[in-house]
Amino acid sequence: MSKNKAIKVVTAAVIAGSAITAVAPAQSEAATSSVDKAITKANNQITKAFNAYYKEAKYEGKLPSTTTIRKEAKLARDYYEAAKKEIAKNGGSTSKKAAYTKKLDASKPALNRVENYVDAINVNIAAKKTAFEAAVKGGTQSKVLAAQEALNQKNAEFKKTVAKVFGPDARRLLLAKYAAPADKLSATVDAEMAVYKAYRDIERKDLIETDLAAAKKLMDKVEKQVAAIEKKNTKLAKNIMKAVKKNKAAYEAATASSKQLDAIVNKATNQMTKAFNAYYEEAKYEGKLPSTTTIRKEAKLARDYYEAAKEAIAKNGGSASYTKKLEANKVYLNRVENYVDAINVNVADKKKAFEAAVKSGTQSKVLAAQEALNQKNAEFKAAVAKVFGPDARRLLLAKYAAPADKLSATVDAEMAVYIAYRQIEREDLIEKDLAKAKQLMDGVEKYVAVIEKKNTKLAQNIMKAVKKNKAAYDERVVSSQEELDAVLAKAKDDDKVEIHIEATKSLNIATEKALTITLTGDFNGKDLTIDAPNAHVTNKAANSGKVTINDVSNTSYEQVGTYGSLVVNDTNGGRIINSTSAPLNITIAAGAKVTLVGKFDKVTVLGNAEITLSAGSVIQEVATDAAVTVILEEGAEVKTTTGDGTVTTQPSTPGGGGPTPDIPGISNMTVTVAGKSAVNDTVDLSGAADSDKISEVIVAGAPANAEFVITSVKAVNRNIELIKSGSNVTVSTGDGDFVVTSSEILGELDNGNDGVSLGTLRSILGGGDLEIKGYIKKSGYKNYNVETTIKLGAGVGSPIIQNEYFKIEKKGNNTAEVTVYTNQDVTLGTLANQGFDFPTILAATIFNDAGSADLVTAALLKITNGNKIELTKLSGLVNQTITLNGYTVTFKDAKK
Repeated sequence: MSKNKAIKVVTAAVIAGSAITAVAPAQSEAATSSVDKAITKANNQITKAFNAYYKEAKYEGKLPSTTTIRKEAKLARDYYEAAKKEIAKNGGSTSKKAAYTKKLDASKPALNRVENYVDAINVNIAAKKTAFEAAVKGGTQSKVLAAQEALNQKNAEFKKTVAKVFGPDARRLLLAKYAAPADKLSATVDAEMAVYKAYRDIERKDLIETDLAAAKKLMDKVEKQVAAIEKKNTKLAKNIMKAVKKNKAAYEAATASSKQLDAIVNKATNQMTKAFNAYYEEAKYEGKLPSTTTIRKEAKLARDYYEAAKEAIAKNGGSASYTKKLEANKVYLNRVENYVDAINVNVADKKKAFEAAVKSGTQSKVLAAQEALNQKNAEFKAAVAKVFGPDARRLLLAKYAAPADKLSATVDAEMAVYIAYRQIEREDLIEKDLAKAKQLMDGVEKYVAVIEKKNTKLAQNIMKAVKKNKAAYDERVVSSQEELDAVLAKAKDDDKVEIHIEATKSLNIATEKALTITLTGDFNGKDLTIDAPNAHVTNKAANSGKVTINDVSNTSYEQVGTYGSLVVNDTNGGRIINSTSAPLNITIAAGAKVTLVGKFDKVTVLGNAEITLSAGSVIQEVATDAAVTVILEEGAEVKTTTGDGTVTTQPSTPGGGGPTPDIPGISNMTVTVAGKSAVNDTVDLSGAADSDKISEVIVAGAPANAEFVITSVKAVNRNIELIKSGSNVTVSTGDGDFVVTSSEILGELDNGNDGVSLGTLRSILGGGDLEIKGYIKKSGYKNYNVETTIKLGAGVGSPIIQNEYFKIEKKGNNTAEVTVYTNQDVTLGTLANQGFDFPTILAATIFNDAGSADLVTAALLKITNGNKIELTKLSGLVNQTITLNGYTVTFKDAKK
């Protein structure tokens, strides 16, 4: 077979495993032994202990004595642990020990049950009851509350433990004997504790002073309980009633003083509302603003009354309700004060100062006055933005801000020109940076045209500076060959010469001097020729036309700015440096000897020539019909060659001359696809099943330490590229085969499914061919091109993609159908997270254009009225149709 073809495609296989059932060996007959006796003794005692409570409760309706049940449970646990030790000591083999343990553990649930019973009766409620009764007798409210909470907590713990006891009869009897009496005892002081907690909150939070309404709410809440306990004659009840009477008296006193505060707070709230309406309603309903005197007066009164109300509340111990009412209306005070803040911004003074500066004609003073006016006006606008009410804001801006803006704008042109030419002079740009000077002058040229027609003192002063700087600029700019020759004639050996170009015709740099020349400016499409064997030229100028390099020094020509074309005729070793943002295209004449530095796209060589490609530099294509030698420094690379000529690459190291050799052993590589060998570099899979998959590509017999670069996977008759341009896949190998996954060679069609079926590919390609191209590279050797064609055969009509969410089918006549399984409805964002980028799949499979995913996305959003494709549900596409690239796709519901 040809040495170009070396791809193996492996199909996925399904391997089914068989289940193995393990059969346990037959147990030997049990023999009477110390182990059996220990197990029997334990099991008997466990059963006895369990029945001691369970049968007593179930059949006798009573509970065993706590002493008896604790004793029986302890014996059961002791015998169980003794049997475990006997098994461990004398149980024999591992299998016998396991059998003994199983026999012993058959009774363990009963042991757990009796121990759960003992756990319940061990919860000591009695002690908490005794402590509770003592606290009640003492009559101290806080101690009673603490004792009640402790009793309730212990009773809850007991009930929780009882819930784990086996047997409903036992649980019922336990709760009746212990829990119910404790609940009843605790409830005897429920009324007292409710009143105690309510009045404790009133005192702790100082509600009589801070919030009378809250205090009243708490007192009303427990009034029923107060009526109950004031009839009792207990020490506890008497203590609680003392607190009740004390707080009620304080409440009555506070209520009486609140009437005075009502009047003060109402006065403040009314004035705040009045001041607000003085501007808000005037603007909203009358379309005008109040006088500044009136609104300032009303706002000051509102502030004074507000502060007076705050002071009265603090002085007279008013409740929080007064503060709440006052603060609820403070929003109107804030709004009117924001209005006053806005009108207090003094724009008028800045307008007067600005007008005086303009009249004087002094540019610096005008700029300072304009900046001050703009700053003050911006401050005013910021203050207006805080004013409540769109009508008031509109009227304020119209009355104050708009006139200030209009006045400032009268000198915008003058100030733009002044600022630009001031920078030119301050930074001495005519001498130091002509390009920046030109940029500044061009940026304000339209304003110069405006102000030179004005007859103001300011305009006349500015135009003097413009004319002076333009004259100085023109003296430094080169436009013609005569001006260029004059600059070169003036320069001396070893000078660094910056020449600013504004070309009106083509130019020629011709000099024997050893100069470092930097070109800036704009060639305006005119050509440049360089004959400077001892000079280095850096061309930063824009829009060079054809650049012809006949001779430059070995220190080179550097291209930085834009250009039309570049031709190198230098026969004595010139160096070309690409410093543009993109690969450089150049033409090299016959006989030229040139060194290239950087990235180059197409290098066209017109005759026999020698190129040295510097370290790390890259040429994408060498095009020639002649004999060209390319000397490669370390890391340099020529990607491909075209034309009928011969391109010989060789390393630049001493002794490393001669043509670059072929990769050793590469001709022994073989091609096999799905078990079929290649014939004339083509693998025919016409007879393979649709269900077979292309899951990986193997380049067999690869050399050690090489790389395989896949540059194209293309459906030939549909002209569909299955990997994105620029996303070539590179796979390294140690010593063996290259293995490339299907997702790397087939892109979105794989979707994480470990392969793409032949049925899917046939549907996409219409029974066409799949062409895979790439090359193998190894350092120090020629690249080895790889190309294989896979004939897929017929198969149109089979599903393209099918999963648990949707199925895609081509129906012929440029139509397709997508079945949506709405019982598995998800958003397209969820699908993408699972490896199904729905718009991209449709673009590649239905519309034959993987790059049209954005158009598909737009079409899907249009039919679902959505604004985010990630949130669009599959079900939203049902009964809809989209058309793109001449194909029509219909979405249907699988349930219909």
